[in-house]
Amino acid sequence: MVDRKVIAVDPKYTSQTCPKCEHKNKGNRDKKKHHFKCKKCGYSSNDDRVAAVNLQRIGMKYITEGIV
Repeated sequence: MVDRKVIAVDPKYTSQTCPKCEHKNKGNRDKKKHHFKCKKCGYSSNDDRVAAVNLQRIGMKYITEGIV
């Protein structure tokens, strides 16, 4: 891990936000079934995967905008 940067990204709402259309809604996520389904565009996936994709997107945004 030499010469690696760690970017702290706020995880708030990342499992409730659609990675396709960015619609944020608490009802998008079924915690018990670990399932995500966007109420706006219908995108469906595992809620942990959705959070990971959103965290990556936010991290990339930080990098491209020079926030880090």
